[in-house]
This record gives sequence, C-alpha cells and structure tokens, in this order.
Amino acid sequence: MEYSSSDYSVVENCYNYGNIRIAKDVTNNAGAGGRYEFQYAGGIAGFMQSGHVLNCYNAGEAYAVMQAGGICGGNYNGTATVIKNCQTTKKGSGSSYIGDVVGWWNSSASDQCTGNKYYEANDENCAAIVAKLNAQVTDKNGYYGWKYEDGEISQARVYDVNFKVNPEDAKVVVKNSEGTTLSAVEDNLYMLPNGDYTCEISKDGYKTKTRSFSVKNADDSFVIKLASNDALWDGNEDTSWYNAEKTTFEISSNSELAGLSKLVYEGNNFEGKTIKLSKDLNLNDKDWAGIGTSENQFMGTFDGAGYSISNVKSSVFKYIGSKGKVVNLGILESGALADTNAGIVANCYNISNSSLVLNNSNSVTNCYTSTNNAVVKAGKEAVDSYYVDGTTYTKKDLSNNKIANLLNKNVTLANKGYMNWNVVDKDTVHEKSYIAKFNVKSNSGEINNAKITLYDKEGNEINKESSKNFMLEDGTFRLINGQYKYKIAADRYAVKTGSLKVSNENVTIDETLVDAYQVLFNITPNDAELTVKDSKGNVIEASEGTKYFLIDGKYTYEVKKTGYEAQTAQFEVKGGDLNFDVNLQNVYKVSFVSNISNARDFKVEVYKDGKLIEAEEDGSYLLTNGKYTYKASATGYAQIDKEFEVSSNELAITVEFETSYDTSWYDSTKTSFEISNAKQLAGLGAIVNGYTNISDNFSGKTITITSDINVDKVLSEWLPIGTSQKKFAGIFDGQNHTITLNINQPDTEYVGLFSILTSSTQVKNVIVDGTITGKDHVAGIAGYGDWYRALENCVNKATITGEKYVGGILGDQGTYQVYTNNCANKGKVTGKEAVGGICGYLRQAYISNC
Repeated sequence: MEYSSSDYSVVENCYNYGNIRIAKDVTNNAGAGGRYEFQYAGGIAGFMQSGHVLNCYNAGEAYAVMQAGGICGGNYNGTATVIKNCQTTKKGSGSSYIGDVVGWWNSSASDQCTGNKYYEANDENCAAIVAKLNAQVTDKNGYYGWKYEDGEISQARVYDVNFKVNPEDAKVVVKNSEGTTLSAVEDNLYMLPNGDYTCEISKDGYKTKTRSFSVKNADDSFVIKLASNDALWDGNEDTSWYNAEKTTFEISSNSELAGLSKLVYEGNNFEGKTIKLSKDLNLNDKDWAGIGTSENQFMGTFDGAGYSISNVKSSVFKYIGSKGKVVNLGILESGALADTNAGIVANCYNISNSSLVLNNSNSVTNCYTSTNNAVVKAGKEAVDSYYVDGTTYTKKDLSNNKIANLLNKNVTLANKGYMNWNVVDKDTVHEKSYIAKFNVKSNSGEINNAKITLYDKEGNEINKESSKNFMLEDGTFRLINGQYKYKIAADRYAVKTGSLKVSNENVTIDETLVDAYQVLFNITPNDAELTVKDSKGNVIEASEGTKYFLIDGKYTYEVKKTGYEAQTAQFEVKGGDLNFDVNLQNVYKVSFVSNISNARDFKVEVYKDGKLIEAEEDGSYLLTNGKYTYKASATGYAQIDKEFEVSSNELAITVEFETSYDTSWYDSTKTSFEISNAKQLAGLGAIVNGYTNISDNFSGKTITITSDINVDKVLSEWLPIGTSQKKFAGIFDGQNHTITLNINQPDTEYVGLFSILTSSTQVKNVIVDGTITGKDHVAGIAGYGDWYRALENCVNKATITGEKYVGGILGDQGTYQVYTNNCANKGKVTGKEAVGGICGYLRQAYISNC
C-alpha cells in the first residue's frame, strides 16, 4: 500500500514469535489522589497513536500488568488508529485491560478494529489463518505470501510468474505439487513461492496444453500458444498443391504434409525440388505413415523455415535418401525427425523424449535435442550438435542462450540456408532474419564503389565471415531483429554514419554522400592512434586507415601512442586536399625521489623552456630528449632548482635536500639551551615533533632565543612546533627577538609558531612576523593552548588568515584556564568564525594588560 510520509506509521504483513513481557508490577491507584500507570504490551505493537497495523500474525506471549493484547497493547484516545485482518494464536495476559487481540481500545475507533481474531494453535486453525492472510496478498501491495509448515506460520518469499497465452482469453489453471488450484493476483499473473507446479491452458476450439514448471528464487514468464482444432490433422491427405512442372512448393496444412507422404510413397522422390513449410503443424497424435520408405526414399529438400511439426506418433520422415536434405525444422512432443537418414539433416531440433535421427549414415550437423537422448541414436555421429545430458549441457542452457550461441556459430554465409537461433519461452528455437539493403548515391548519381561497414549492438563488425548476422554475396546483409550502426565510405565523399533497426521486416537504407577533399596522415610510428574532430568536437570516422574525406571547415587532430609524446594540432580544409606528416618522438620516464624518507609535502615541478609540464598520475614525467629544469620542495626544507637532461634513457633522480634542521645544540644532560638561527629553531620542532631519533618535550627545560630569526630565508615552509600527540612542555623565552615565518597551509589545523601548547608550557618575550595561513585554530604564537599554560610579553606582527578560531596571539584558548599577560597584536587577522586580535575563541581565560 502507498502512504504519504505525513499520514501515519504503518506496520503491515509482519509476524512475531518472540515473547513480549513487561515485568514491572503496578498497583492500580485510581482512587483519590491516585493515578493509572499504563504499560502496554502487544505481539506486534505495544502502543499505537495514529498508526495502522495490517495483515499481521502473532504467536508470541504479550504480558503486562495493564493493557496487553495478542496484537496491540492499546491505542491513544481519539486518534485514527487501525488494526485490520490481524490474527494471533496467543492472547494478551496480565491483570487489567487484557484482550485476545487488543488490551485497551478507544471505543470511538471500534469500526477500525475489524477482521482480527484469536485462534487456538492447531493445524486446522493455522491453515485458516494462512488463508486469511494470503487473501490480502496482491501484486499491488507487494506483500510476501504466507505458509504453514512444520507447525509454524511464516512468510514465503514469492515471485511473479506471468503466463502470456495465445489466444489471450485462454483459461490458465495453476496447481501446486499437492494438486491445489491457486489463484492469480490478476489476469494470468501469479505470485508463487519456490516449488513445483503444473499449469493447464485451455480454450474451446483449441487443443489443451499442460506443462510442469518450478519456481526457484526468481520471477518467471511463459509464452504458450494453443493450436486451433482447425489446425489439427483430421487424417485426410491433400496432394492438390503438387504440380509436376514446378520445383518449389509451399505446405501450410497437416493434410498437405500427409499428401507429401503419399506422393513419396507412390514413387515421387522430389529430387531437385524444394518443399517449404509455412505454418506450424499439429498431427494430433494420429497414426502417421511417415515420409519416405526404404524403397521410395525422399530425395528432395524440405525447409522447415523455422516452423515446427508436433504431436507425431512416430518419426516425421521414415527414410531420407542420399540426395535428400531437411533443414530449419523443429520437432515437438513427437518421435524423431527421421528413422533413417542417408542424406543431410541440418539446423534442426527435437523437443521431445527422442533422438533427432535414429539411424544416420551421412550428415547430421548443427542440431540439438532437449533431453539426454543423443542427436543421433545409432550410426554416424552428429557434428556440431548438442543434447542435454545433464552434465555438459543442462536444461538451463536451453534458456540462457548457451546452446543457441553455439548453433549460431555455423549460421554463416557458407551456410546461408541456415536460420538463426534464439531463446523463446525458455526453449532454443529458430529465429527469423531479414535483409538490409543500402542504396548509396551522391547529388550527381549513384555511387558504386561505396564501402559499407555494419556493426551489431556489441560493436562487432558484420561481414561475409560473420556468424548469426552476415553479409551476402550481393552486398546486402542478413540480420535478425535488433539495432545496428553503419559507416559508409567512398573516395572523394565525406564518410556517412548512422543507425538502423530491424523489426520483423526487410530494411532499405537510402543515403546521399557529400563531395569532400582527401586529408591523408602519414604517421610514424604507423600504429599510433589518430583521432580527428570537427569544430564542434565530434569525432570524424576515417574513410580507410588514416585517410579522411572532409568537407570545408576547421578540424583538430591528435596522434598518440604509449611511449611517445602525443601531438595535437588544428587544421582547416579549404577547397583542396591536405597531407600531414606526423612524427612522434619517444618519451622516457623520469621519476623523482627525496633523499629525506619522511619529507612532508614533497613536490616536484618540471619545466621546459619555462613551460610547466603535466605529471603522470604516479608523479613521474614522460619526456622527450632535451634539457629541463625541476623545482623540488618539501615542508621544512629550502626549495631546489636544478637542470637535467633526457638522452634516450629513463631517469630516476634523487632530490638532495639539505637537512633543514640543526640539533647539534641539544644535550640531554642540560636543562637550558640557546638558539640563534632558523635551522636550530627547526631542530627544536624536529625534536618535539618526533622527526629525529631524539625524543624530548623539554618539560622542565628552557629554550632561549639569542637573535632575530628569519625562517623564510632558509626553509621553504615552517612546520609548527608540537603536534596533537607530542607537545612542547618547556619554557620558550624569545628575549624580545623577532621570528619571521612563512606558513601557507590552508587545509591544516593548529597552525602558528607553536601548534598546541600544554599545561607546563610558558612562552614569553617573543615577536612573530611574516605570513601565516591555516584552516582552523590559527594564530601567531600558538594555534591551540590548554591546561593552564601561560603566554607573556608576546607580540604578533604577522598577517594571520584562517577559517575558525583565528587570533593574533592564540587561535583557541582550549578547555581550561589560560593566562595571557602583556601581549599585543599588530598584524591583520582574517577569518570566518571566532576571530580575535588576541584570541579567537575564549572559554576560561585570564587576559590582562593586552
């Protein structure tokens, strides 16, 4: 069912076997000063307010001291609650407001609680419950079906089984394995669980058909055509169609087929003549003499033309002589196609419990049988033929195109008399094909030298060597129903492309080509890929190889091949032919690695004559011979600019960054240190951040800056001191010196001279200048500070840019008290949220003299 999202809650087609129990005991104190304490327990819903419970089943206990029912504990007064067609084999249990189906139900909604019932659990009642629940299972509501099995009621996943019958008003009766007649959810559509079934299709005036089928975890459909009683053989023989002066005949009735049998029996062997079937025939299981005998053998050609002969008590042909041939014929629910074959049986099938040919001394090819009976029972084995032996090929292979695809391999120009194969109604049968003809001309007349290339929907070219679809000797195409694409090319005309559809009839395509000029590309290497596009970016088809015929206009070509430098150029056709010589140059892989294994943000750019070259996805470059320049950078290291040359070899270049930090000043036995330059300051960061084999957070130690430091002149970029896991915990005394930074990390958090400070950190007497850019928690001194740390006599002159929690001195004060004294901001501070001159975000802070 469909509901709008604002209507109400819905529980439908569900079941419960679990026990629902509210253990709390409640005294009903409804007297003076007292109150009810409601509980509500139900097998499907405890309490309902503006909801629907539909077509559900409960087999579990529902217990509460108050308000308990097999389906629902109770509903809210005055609300639109609905319980319909719900069944239970367990009552509610408890003390007050206890019911079989519902414990408490507002009387004003009594008309909305219908079709519900409590049953004692036994086989008869459970069958009745299933019937009631299944009565609500329809195609429209999408419910699963219900079943009673092994003492339990549960849902059975159901699948759509659709019967497409001809005539459309034929009666369809479906029964399960117990013989119970099942109901359709709508015309000839059934929703069935997994299992074995039979169906019977009948209509007055037609022969009734029955078949067995199974449902196995999937929807299914069957196409079933009934044979009219008028089409059933009445036993008569009709030879009026025969004319001795003719060589081709068409048979369209059972009596005419019987007439053929009579004529051959009387000595007319039909040598050099062809009989073509034009209708499915049904011999109605009457006595059948067969076509041909050992004395009077059939020597003609019998073309089934994709039609079938069914319900033959014995074999259709008794004896096919050495010059006889039977093709494209289907045998259904009968004996064999032939008792004896001394001629040719090709492209035929038998969907019966029999071989196709019982005794073969000549040729049986490209045939199949639908059972484990071999195509030929005795004698010379069949070639390129298949039967369902249950191992190599199974029944499933008749419906999944496996056998059809194998048979279609031999449907070629050499065997152009063979019909195609396809799957219809889960059986592999013949498929009709049609002729596609192309009429190609120019404004001045017909074009006789046009080359037509045709492709199927998978992009496979169709030619004289193709199977299933192929080109005939006269240049037309034999095609099955489907979509196709074509290309028409002729010298001095623009290539024409298009599509065609074959749908149960022959197709004629008329195309007019436009005069054009030849554009020829001479490419080295000659197997390079060439693409030509017009001014709108549409890809132009080549006439042949690298030869194009183009009308006046502007175009672009691209030539590429792996291992070579691609070439792209624009050109214009203007009243004449063009030739282009395109020579691709070899390229060689050039890769770069850093001598610093953990270098952060390692980046290399390659230039030729000042122009930046695009790198490959893996960071390497494909370069032709010549001289180049690379620029290499990594956070914390000075940029390197260097030339290199490619000379017909691959290169692996190691970028030699100089160590960006100096830790020689560090002595683990000391508690105070002096720093006077950028590398020593970077060394402090490397030690704290864990980038060296020295590990120290400097707790209880003092760092003193003894001179102004310009980091930007030595390092390509500054890495803030400290990380979220490793924080500076000592005293940092700048002695009023200036530290100039250049930090450009717009996607990085916790950015500044320091990243994150901790409880024992003290930063004082330092001036920060330069440019600092980060994302969140950005400042001149520290991005984030926490746990009672102190900032004193600090000045920011740097330009600070971030998004959230951006400050001149401190980006984010953190969770606990911070002491900031005698600090100043003189730089520009920009952000989007929580931005301040001293601190971007304050919680518990002491800020004085700032």
